Amino acid sequence: MKETLSDLTTPMLIGCTTTVGAFFGLVFTKSEALHDFGQFAAFSLIGALLFSIFVLPQLLKFSFRKQPIETEHKDTFLNKLVSYRLDKNKIIVISSLIITIALCFFASSVGFESDMNKMSFMDEETQLAEKHLDEVNNFAARSVYVFATGKTTEEAMQLNEYVYEKLDSLKQAEQIKKVSSIAVILPSEKLQKEKLGKWNKFFSKSNKDSIQNNIIKYGADLKFKLEAFTSFYEVLNKNYSTIDIADGDSLNKLLLKDWTANVNGKPSIVTHVKTEADKREIIYKLFANNENIVVFDKQHLTSQFVDVISSDFSTILWITSILVFGFMLLSHGRIELAVINFLPMFISWLWILGFMGIFGIKFNVINIIISTFIFGLGDDYSIFIMDGLTNEYKYGKKNLGSYKTSILLSALTTIIGIGV
Repeated sequence: MKETLSDLTTPMLIGCTTTVGAFFGLVFTKSEALHDFGQFAAFSLIGALLFSIFVLPQLLKFSFRKQPIETEHKDTFLNKLVSYRLDKNKIIVISSLIITIALCFFASSVGFESDMNKMSFMDEETQLAEKHLDEVNNFAARSVYVFATGKTTEEAMQLNEYVYEKLDSLKQAEQIKKVSSIAVILPSEKLQKEKLGKWNKFFSKSNKDSIQNNIIKYGADLKFKLEAFTSFYEVLNKNYSTIDIADGDSLNKLLLKDWTANVNGKPSIVTHVKTEADKREIIYKLFANNENIVVFDKQHLTSQFVDVISSDFSTILWITSILVFGFMLLSHGRIELAVINFLPMFISWLWILGFMGIFGIKFNVINIIISTFIFGLGDDYSIFIMDGLTNEYKYGKKNLGSYKTSILLSALTTIIGIGV
């Protein structure tokens, strides 16, 4: 028991250290979510390592205290299974080489899935229900938000009117389903002045007098009282002025606050658009050249988040690879042993990419994170096998079978755990 623990401790320490380092490598990415995940996984592994080295041997000592010592070793089914030397089978070796070369041609075709909706599943009954609900209130239509930003509230309002005009033309062309904007209720001061100018030009003093006299004259013929249209005359003769949007009046308090935001300290007015998912790009292209207009929707935001993680993926890959190779080099002390030890990880990664390319599987938020986990396990298995081989070569200890049994059990439990 002591010899077994002594043999396992060193490779376990090296393997766990490289895996912990791989998870800590996530701290160098742009995503805060990956930072938290990396730290959580790394400290969990450190806890598991310390328990395995210090606590588990004590539990084994108690459990085997009353057991009689076996003089004859009996191989279990797993021992017999792992004792078969696959490397001695020429058919398996040649087939593996051919498959590896073939998969090289597909490995480069793997892409990233930025559309999170494609990771979801919806049965036929739910699809029909969504279609019916969409016929009632455009439920399934995507919400797109357009922010018009200016140095002042007035500038933002003017730009918002431009946005509404463009979006309304898309609605007339049936490119989008619905536009909600305060531009139709609360115009900018500039537009207010333009409309006031038209009002005052049309309702000049002579026109007002003429209208009022005609109403009185023909109203009397139709038996209307003289005071019947008094409220209309008051509207006609009132002196109008523009509404100061920043004045804090009831209109501003009740309406404007729900349609305004702050973008980098600047006032911004939002317009809400409902459209089909495949028509969203039309809105993005419409305002692409104006830096004061920001367009986004939930799907676009999620895609950007995935793109950030995707851009970090190569960083994670390089950090993990360099870290693992460095520890292997320090452990073995010879570069050729480190290369041989690193080779299974490289080939297994090539196989993963190749099969993903063949079956059209893309990288996404989930399997990018799991890739770090795969690297960590892969280097552990390589380290254990190499340690068993070098012990056999140096000291004549034939304990490779025990290592292979441990690896097989680890792989099976890991597959079950992730499979759940």
